[in-house]
Amino acid sequence: MAPKEISLTRALAEIKFITKRIVNADLSKIQLVDISVGGRMSMSENIEKLTSAAKSNIDQYNDLITLRNRLKSAIIKANGTVLVEIAGTQMTIAEAIDRKAFAASERSFYVGVMQNILRAYKTFEATRVKVIGELNQKIESVIGRDTNKNSPDVAVEVDSITKLFLKNNEVKFEDPMDAKTKIEAKIDAIDAFLNEVDFTLSEINARTMIVLE
Repeated sequence: MAPKEISLTRALAEIKFITKRIVNADLSKIQLVDISVGGRMSMSENIEKLTSAAKSNIDQYNDLITLRNRLKSAIIKANGTVLVEIAGTQMTIAEAIDRKAFAASERSFYVGVMQNILRAYKTFEATRVKVIGELNQKIESVIGRDTNKNSPDVAVEVDSITKLFLKNNEVKFEDPMDAKTKIEAKIDAIDAFLNEVDFTLSEINARTMIVLE
């Protein structure tokens, strides 16, 4: 069969149509055999017409399968070699398709991790407010509620009480890996990829020509 050049977009549409024809073939109409009694065929007029019909039926679907295989081979080759840039990252079409298929699961993972971080941060905020309240109670118990806290002597004492209290009770949000920032960046990168992948693939598929060997 002579080589034929078509766009990836057309190849994808053709392979979809051909696959549907093969999968939905009415097998009851594909007559390849018959039974004869005394030379009389039960369904065909004669052996010649049975042979002709059988060959036509099977050749029709063999040709479809062959064409589908040629299309699939050319598409796989193009997908593995043609490069695209999506959200600032260069990759092959195959890599883009694979990443798109996994993107929802990848995003779900990072969103789940971020929710854990945000829950921890909410607990941090609540704990910090609680400790600050305890510090204020400590100060008031030592210097009195109505004492002028702006006077120099009182300010020094408040500072001393605060430092001593926070030495053992300071509340910190410990994030040694800067996980919150990194996870946010991961989610943003996935969203940027998903925002671009479909139209980028559509554009490259329309521009890329493949040869059916």
